[in-house]
Amino acid sequence: MESITIADSGDHFQRGGRPLFYLADTIWSAFISAAPAEWEEYLSFRRRQGFNVLQIAVTPQWDASRPHLDIAPFRKGSGGSYNFHAIDENYFARAAGMLQTAREYGFVPALVVLWCDYVPETWLSRLDPQRVMPYDAVKPYARHVAETFSRFDPIYIISGDTDFGSDETAAYYMAALEGVKSVSPQCLATLHLAAGRYELPESIARSGLVDFYMYQSGHMAENQDFAYAIPEKFRELGADMPIVNGEPCYEGIAHAFKRARFNAFDVRRATWHSLLSGAKAGIAYGAHGVWGWHTGGKQFDSAFVLGMPYEWQTALGFRGAWDVSFAAWLFGACGLFDLEARRDLLNTEKEAALTPEIEASVSASRDLEKVAIYLPYNAEVELDAHLPGMDWTVIDLRRRYFSRPDVRSKGGRTVFGTHAFDADVLIFGTSR
Repeated sequence: MESITIADSGDHFQRGGRPLFYLADTIWSAFISAAPAEWEEYLSFRRRQGFNVLQIAVTPQWDASRPHLDIAPFRKGSGGSYNFHAIDENYFARAAGMLQTAREYGFVPALVVLWCDYVPETWLSRLDPQRVMPYDAVKPYARHVAETFSRFDPIYIISGDTDFGSDETAAYYMAALEGVKSVSPQCLATLHLAAGRYELPESIARSGLVDFYMYQSGHMAENQDFAYAIPEKFRELGADMPIVNGEPCYEGIAHAFKRARFNAFDVRRATWHSLLSGAKAGIAYGAHGVWGWHTGGKQFDSAFVLGMPYEWQTALGFRGAWDVSFAAWLFGACGLFDLEARRDLLNTEKEAALTPEIEASVSASRDLEKVAIYLPYNAEVELDAHLPGMDWTVIDLRRRYFSRPDVRSKGGRTVFGTHAFDADVLIFGTSR
């Protein structure tokens, strides 16, 4: 299988010269929890759905369901804490075997090198500083990760859920980035940031070692606008690399500290707002129960915040995974990789009357011969553009029904009347 590279346009991925949509499933805890038979069952199911990337943490997840397989990348010292200078080769051999199987199923690994609890002055390490890795162990560990896994042509996600609390935090991640790239300069690398974050430390941003941007719109109900707001921030900063929403709301997870849980509609909304707002290189998906590999009877310490997980086999079948798979298919079938975010096309007067929840996302080709609009709720929408000679289709994203929209011209604008569906929709138009 050929490696994933950056397209010449600089805004999406390709493989073998053809556009590739990054469709990732989030299984942070697979290395420490998945038994061989379970792994095969999981891979077979996600392959049928069209996923092509697996996001896995190399270091054990702090909030994975427990007990897990009691294995780790490091041996333990006399006090029971990790000896970060003592690599456990059995762990790496087992993980490599899992990735070999994953590659045979057609998946690209996207491996998180250092979750934020292993790095000083992050939001999580401030809560539990005992897990912080000594600085002099970081680069040898990162090199070992690359030496072990680079034969599988992975993507390296250097950080996990991180903020940058100090220069020391940046120095840790810079050391990990340099360690990986010194062994595998050909492998793509990025950083997974805490929800709402988008700025990288200058030392990392200017290193020339980061290949694409990854952000997290996250699991707070009141911040779901991050899905489209953060790509806009990237563009304001002059983003010149692909952008991926690497952690939208997980299906089945509770709104933080609340009883309500995110459902398939919430996943679709985060997905399409991201894709049409500049993060068109791809999307990650997460199911509450799969990412922490939960089975019946396991302990989950974050249940009071995120809700008790579903068993992983149950969560594997959530419908939102099919919805993001459909989004990936549409991108390829309709050739949407040449679209650029065009929120400026929205009639500002009409937009002002819409709440942020109803707000549309719009993308278009530079010649305006291809336009895509996402509407999470049924509402009339106007574009500040005269678009004659277009064929328009409305796609019900919940049931995947198709219809013709009510489209009319009005004073140089294109007006879409309310559509016929009781679901979120994609309005797609191409020039005849």
